[in-house]
Amino acid sequence: MTTKKRAIDRQREGAITLEVGGDDDNSQVKEFLSTSNALYTITEQAIYKVLLADDVDPKRTNPDIPDQSQKIIPCGYNDPTVAKILLTAKYIFDEKNAEVRPPLGEFFEATIELTKDALELQKMISDLKKEISKNEDFVENTVQKPNGFSLPSITDLKTKVHNILIKADKAKDNIFLLYKIHFLPNEGNKPSPEKYSEAFKNLPNVDDEVLNIWEEKKKFLWLVRNARNSSEHPKDGQKVILNDFIMQPDGSIMPPLIEIEHEQTPFGLLPLIEFLDFLEKMIIDYSELAPVFIKQLLLISGEKNPLGVWVLEFPEGERRHPHVRFYKSIKMGDVERILG
Repeated sequence: MTTKKRAIDRQREGAITLEVGGDDDNSQVKEFLSTSNALYTITEQAIYKVLLADDVDPKRTNPDIPDQSQKIIPCGYNDPTVAKILLTAKYIFDEKNAEVRPPLGEFFEATIELTKDALELQKMISDLKKEISKNEDFVENTVQKPNGFSLPSITDLKTKVHNILIKADKAKDNIFLLYKIHFLPNEGNKPSPEKYSEAFKNLPNVDDEVLNIWEEKKKFLWLVRNARNSSEHPKDGQKVILNDFIMQPDGSIMPPLIEIEHEQTPFGLLPLIEFLDFLEKMIIDYSELAPVFIKQLLLISGEKNPLGVWVLEFPEGERRHPHVRFYKSIKMGDVERILG
């Protein structure tokens, strides 16, 4: 006995046409990314989550529910950070199948969250650096009265630095999560770094060079965690020391400085802007390199690889995207080519 399809069933199961982005984003859709529970479109300017009518109304009770898109990241294909983190992960791991395996879907969702964290961290750092630079320009270009000297200051400096360290720590957690999904799927919420080291030691064909690379990565990630703890839970020998603009005995004015006290990962006194530049660069670099290192570990330790695929950095002239450095590669003759 055949059941006659309702009008709403025919409507929902038919082909769809969906405009993504609305009037404020007329840029082209450059990439699609499927996860276990969503489809994402990446335009030149932003990233959107696509919600079909069945996602909103799975029982099909309301024919007026539209397919829709929602902006989740206000930067897209043309943004260097989106490219370095999200597109690198996509190009290395995307299987281009309609159905995405659960671990891979979870991995892409975590990468999207990491991309958000990195972009938000960049914005927070950029805003604080601009405020510092504005005050430095004031010091350099303003002639002040000796009896009315005004020393510049950064509004809520301690809070702004604390929030930056919190955001960097959240990015660190999502970097660890990328590894956890593949190598510690059955562990608790936040396995200790030693758990990762142990898991990698137990992988087939992993040598000391690979393990040493991980240990160096772990050092920086743990520095981020300790910096956050020093700010959030200060005590003797564990605290963030901040100086706003201060005048030296010779009359010169020093810009804001930072020092982080922690027995495991101390960070000596240096200009705050230098520390912020270091923190931003390292979070972006480690976010970009995580999918690369994960894929290499999987290939080394026995992932099916009949074609001899590897992951390599390609020079700018050979890249599919100017800001995506790493791709799956295959050797053709004596030349490495991008696969896919």
